[in-house]
Amino acid sequence: MRHPAQVPITTEFWATTAQVIPALLLAVVLAERADRPKPAEPSSEPPPPKPLRFLFSLAMLVSIALGVSAEFLALDGLLGGGGRGTARVVIIAIGVLAFWVVAVVAMRRAGRFLPELDEDDPLDELPTGRALAVAAVAMGHFLVGFAVAFLPLAAAVWLAIRV
Repeated sequence: MRHPAQVPITTEFWATTAQVIPALLLAVVLAERADRPKPAEPSSEPPPPKPLRFLFSLAMLVSIALGVSAEFLALDGLLGGGGRGTARVVIIAIGVLAFWVVAVVAMRRAGRFLPELDEDDPLDELPTGRALAVAAVAMGHFLVGFAVAFLPLAAAVWLAIRV
C-alpha cells in the first residue's frame, strides 16, 4: 500500500520529464556558450586554464552527463521500466540542470556590471567609489542569483523525497 504523502509515478510523469530534460540540456549548453570569452587574435597563444574555470567546466560536464543519463531513464520509464528510485534520479537530474541554467545566467548578468577596461586602463585605477559601487552591485547580483539557483535544486530534493 502506498503512503499517502507519496506522489504516484504515472506515464504522464515519464512523458513530462522526457520533454523537460532536453530543454534544460539545451539551456545549459546555450548559457555556457554565451559565457565564453570572445576569441583572441589567431597569432596570440591561449591563456593557461584557470583552476576555478576548470572546476566549473568539470561540474558542468558532469551535470550534462547526469542529464543525458536521466533522459534515457525517463524514456525507459515510458517503456514501463521505471520505478521510484529511477524517478528520484530523474528528478534530482532536473534540479541539478535547472541549478546550472539559473547559476550561469545569474553570473552572466552580474558580469554585465563590471566595467569594460582597456589594457591601458587597469581596474585599480578606477575611482574608489565607483569601484566599490560596481563590485557591490555585481556581488549582489551574483549572490541573489546563486541563492535563486538553489531553489530548483531544493525543490528537486523535496520532490525526490516525496516520490
